[in-house]
Amino acid sequence: MNAKKNKALNQTLTAPAASPGGVNVPSSNLDAFSERMRQLVKAVGSVAEIARKCGFPESTVKNWADGGADPSRERCVLLARGTGASVLWLVTGEGPMWAADIAQAASPEQSQGLRRDDLTMALQLAAEALEGKSLPPPKHAELVTLIYELLEEGLPEAKVLRFARAAGS
Repeated sequence: MNAKKNKALNQTLTAPAASPGGVNVPSSNLDAFSERMRQLVKAVGSVAEIARKCGFPESTVKNWADGGADPSRERCVLLARGTGASVLWLVTGEGPMWAADIAQAASPEQSQGLRRDDLTMALQLAAEALEGKSLPPPKHAELVTLIYELLEEGLPEAKVLRFARAAGS
């Protein structure tokens, strides 16, 4: 991802809640990303293993763990998918570290109902985020999937919509 999009994401994540498009994330959570990366490296086994699972250069993963840089939103999603970590935990430090722990917390009956509701909401939020613009089907599916996963992890709809607007642009 280019530096312009990284800067835009950082502004979105650090803007006060009252500002349009901002997500109220305490700066201590943003500063602690490298600590969460070190926890993830320890849990997964090594920087090399995370790099292999996610398709990143080892130097990039090491740089994140050392606090030299923060990953783009797309790389956060790839990092979560490749390692099984929760996107919410990676980005904010909130909730359980592992996505599987979130799924296990819901009973099967609740899970089916929530999935349907969250999928419906993800589709609605994607349409709202795109503001009438059209994406190629694979990109649209990726956006809906990202929104769905964030909703499943418990991120409030307003924050998901702001994140989706940034991702859809």
